[in-house]
Formats: sequence, C-alpha cells, structure tokens
Amino acid sequence: MPEARPLHRHAIKTGALRDFLDNSAVPYETTAPGTELKTADIAANARAYALLISCTAKEPTQTAKRQDC
Repeated sequence: MPEARPLHRHAIKTGALRDFLDNSAVPYETTAPGTELKTADIAANARAYALLISCTAKEPTQTAKRQDC
C-alpha cells in the first residue's frame, strides 16, 4: 500500500495565473470588481471549475539513471 502523505492545498495567485494564460495564448475574460463575496460564496462558485492536481514522483530506473556521454 502506498505511504500516506498529507494533502496540501495551494491557491494560485491571480498574477501568476494571468501570466500563464497570456504566455500560453489562452483566451479569457475579466470583469470589473463587483460586490465583495463571502468565503462560503467563493467556495461554492469555485466548485464548478476547481480541480485537484496531484503529482507523484517515482524512483528513476537504472536505464534513466545512466547518462550516455
């Protein structure tokens, strides 16, 4: 059974996301700030478009460790 690891949740800063989208030529829309949302409202809205991204590192194989010079 795989070793249990703590789940870390991270938010992405708006500027970093905007830079990524711009550099990747992904179209998006922005709007002027509206009324302030409560945390519960933000969470409810985010469920429609948020997802968990998980990365798992594997031990390199002997072939991958070997460097051809």
